[in-house]
Amino acid sequence: MESKKTCDHISDHTTKINDQTNHNLLQAKAQPKYLVYIKILCIPGIVFFKVYILKLRILKGYDGYYEAKSKAFERLLLYFKYIEALKVHHNRENRT
Repeated sequence: MESKKTCDHISDHTTKINDQTNHNLLQAKAQPKYLVYIKILCIPGIVFFKVYILKLRILKGYDGYYEAKSKAFERLLLYFKYIEALKVHHNRENRT
C-alpha cells in the first residue's frame, strides 16, 4: 500500500502547517490563558501518541513518525499563536 504524499519538500509541508494554524486560529474559541498553557504541556504528546500508536502510523516507519510529529507540532504551533494573539490584544488595550 502506497502512502499519499501531499507535499514534496519539508518547506512546503511547513508552509501548509503554518497556513492551517492561521485558519484554525481564526476559528478558535476564547479560552482562559492558564488553560492554554496546560494544553501546551499535554496536548502535543497526546496527539503524537494518538496518531503514531492508535492510528497505527508506527507501521509506516519514518513516514508515520514524521506524520505524527508534524500533527503534534501543528497543535503546539496553534497554541503558541493563540498566546501571541492574546499578548498583542493585551498590549493594544494597554496603549489606549
